[in-house]
Amino acid sequence: ALIYTNPSGAYLRELLVGLLRVASNAAIQLVIHYWDNFDPAAERNAARALGGRVDGVILPPPLCESQAAVTELVKAGIPVIAIASGHLSDDISCVRIDDFNAGKQMAEHLIQHGHTRIGFIRGRSDLSASARRYDGFLSALHAAGLQVDPGLVQQGDYTYRSGLAATERLLSHRRPPTAIFASNDDMGAAAISVAHRRGLEVPRDLSVVGFDDTSAATTVWPELTTIHQPIASMADAAIDILLRTIRHTRGEARVLTDHVMPHRLVVRDSVARPPTR
Repeated sequence: ALIYTNPSGAYLRELLVGLLRVASNAAIQLVIHYWDNFDPAAERNAARALGGRVDGVILPPPLCESQAAVTELVKAGIPVIAIASGHLSDDISCVRIDDFNAGKQMAEHLIQHGHTRIGFIRGRSDLSASARRYDGFLSALHAAGLQVDPGLVQQGDYTYRSGLAATERLLSHRRPPTAIFASNDDMGAAAISVAHRRGLEVPRDLSVVGFDDTSAATTVWPELTTIHQPIASMADAAIDILLRTIRHTRGEARVLTDHVMPHRLVVRDSVARPPTR
């Protein structure tokens, strides 16, 4: 079963492409469940109801870090694998990228272009991957001897709408940033939209970067420089690990897997040197 409640349609499409491809090749039945804004009690009840009905569960963000769901599924003896969690759990396997180094690499890319005032739009506060990306960003700034202006760090939640609001706050700062690093492509696309609405040209007046390399990165103008997270390939790896876990000989010790996949910087047209003022 794939259980999802994801605000990013672009991310979900990438994930489903990988899952459906490997499911058809492996001749397995993929059951999709949508948990719409469940509270922890509802998550526990829904997880309990899956017992005996499925052989394994895949949890993408944000459910990959739902302690209520994970605890109930593990208690029922159902193998579970998380996709894109920021760290290995003590209870379930995980397929992820190194969000810290990815965030650091993107910040370094902006610094190398001469940016010293970089705005950052954070992802969901309840996800460790969001924190890891931000920590990588901070690490790059500290290594370059740059101070972090708290006013240039704004909270988002990975949705386009939250990116609009966060960018408005950033560009309303008395000393606005010359670049914005959004924690996913949806929010990066929103940042470009706000810049255009304010009469700013990207990247001449403002550089913008995203994260994930979903379709949202290439359906805006200019196309977003971003971090490629191999979402479809992560789904492939998740099903492979889950199948091996399900087929594992009974009586043997349960082995948890922390599978870290490579990311890469994708340079497009949304970054330039800061404008001279």
